[in-house]
Amino acid sequence: MACVAHNPVLVRMLEQSRVFTPTRRRELLLNRVAEDETFGMDRYTSHRALVRALHARDEVTAERLALSDAQGGLNALREA
Repeated sequence: MACVAHNPVLVRMLEQSRVFTPTRRRELLLNRVAEDETFGMDRYTSHRALVRALHARDEVTAERLALSDAQGGLNALREA
């Protein structure tokens, strides 16, 4: 993961995003999907864009997308 767009800030953000255990993340996700079957569809699009930016070594876009995605995740947790 250290090569993520050669951006140490992005690497730290990705490492810190693992706040919950995989079991707890799955439980929270399944609960949200049960409540709203469209939950997460918009994030799938942003994740694909992030992968494209990483492959292109576009650090600015990758960082912007990762920050936006992290904020969306925090907002979703606050709403839960």
